[in-house]
Amino acid sequence: MLRLILCALSEPKAAETAGTVVFTVLAAVFGVIGLYFVTDAAWLYLAGAYNPVVASAVVAGAFLLLALTLVVLSKAKSRARRQAQAARAKAQADRVDPFVAVAQAFAMGQAAGQAFRKSPPR
Repeated sequence: MLRLILCALSEPKAAETAGTVVFTVLAAVFGVIGLYFVTDAAWLYLAGAYNPVVASAVVAGAFLLLALTLVVLSKAKSRARRQAQAARAKAQADRVDPFVAVAQAFAMGQAAGQAFRKSPPR
C-alpha cells in the first residue's frame, strides 16, 4: 500500500496535489485554533463590558451571520459553476468535427455536380 502511494506521488501532478492538500488541512487547523482564541477574547471583553448572556448572544449572532454569508456565497458559486458547465456543454455540442465537416462538404459538392450534370444544356 505504501509502495502504491509512493509510486503515485512520484508523478508530479499527484505530488503537487498531495502538497496542496497537506497545506490546506494545516491552514484549516490553524485557522480554527485562531478563530477559537479570537472568539474567546471577544467573549471575555463583552462579558466584562456587559454580561455573559449578552456576550454569548453577540458571539452566536456573529457566527450565524458568518454561516449565512458562507451559504449565500456557496450557492452563488455553485450557480456560476453550473452555468459555466452548461455553456461548455453547449459549446461542445455545437462544435463540429473537422472530418465530419469535410465529409459534408464533399457530399454537397458531389450532389451539386450530379445536379449540374442532370440539368438540360442551355
